[in-house]
Amino acid sequence: MSRAIIPPGFPPNPFLSPGTLVESPSRTLYVSGQVGVGPGGKPAEGIGAQASAAIGNLNAVLAAAGMSTAGISSCAAAALVSRKRLSRNSLALSRIG
Repeated sequence: MSRAIIPPGFPPNPFLSPGTLVESPSRTLYVSGQVGVGPGGKPAEGIGAQASAAIGNLNAVLAAAGMSTAGISSCAAAALVSRKRLSRNSLALSRIG
């Protein structure tokens, strides 16, 4: 059996849920790709703020399922930026981790 995980304040989406919790045979949470938007669906300003927002959204999905980052077995991240902006934003990204 599975159920959709939609944290409070997340905008409704008829096509996907932020997370899907599968209860059997073991409790597993599948989290969809989280993007750098804040409350209300507005993109955060700059790549550093967008990365922080995406991580915050991931944490919100985990919390809504009663989980934390301690149980993550696999996580992938990707950022799309132009070569021109990459060096300027590298410092912002390094501050997140």
